[in-house]
Amino acid sequence: MLTGSPLTDVKVTLLTGRAHNQHTHGGDFREAAFRALRQGLEKASNTLLEPFYRFKIKVELDQMGRVLSDIQNAYGLFDPPITDGDHSILTGMAPVATFMDYSATLASFTKGKGRMSLNFAGYHRCHNEQEIIQKIGYDKNADPEYTSSSVFCAKGQSFTVKWDEAENMMHC
Repeated sequence: MLTGSPLTDVKVTLLTGRAHNQHTHGGDFREAAFRALRQGLEKASNTLLEPFYRFKIKVELDQMGRVLSDIQNAYGLFDPPITDGDHSILTGMAPVATFMDYSATLASFTKGKGRMSLNFAGYHRCHNEQEIIQKIGYDKNADPEYTSSSVFCAKGQSFTVKWDEAENMMHC
């Protein structure tokens, strides 16, 4: 709905449907399911997600401030630092988009002594959602492959009904 991106990890249950010998053809229920899902998305509050890393960074104590600042600038979140002798261990999460090249930055200012590990941490709310939506410029109303409108039949004729009017026309 926001960017034309694929929808994942959704379970859909068909509750009811009715076929008609004259008006129902192969693929009609599949098409109706797509349109019903799209109608539900129109009604929902949609959120753009992005992939995040879970990180663990070990640096000397005097470099901790720089790392914390870099994490904040990358829209990351960090747990309270742990001190281990003359080193600091930082853990947290950051968006992949802003943190994927951080290992080179870390190696540069620590002269190769800093250590970092990254693991996939799932998908979380996009840190710059509106910017991404505008950049992609997806027009949900101009997407013929995934339209939100529905097709109804009455008196032997089919006609298109906009998504926000379809519920009033349903009779299942």
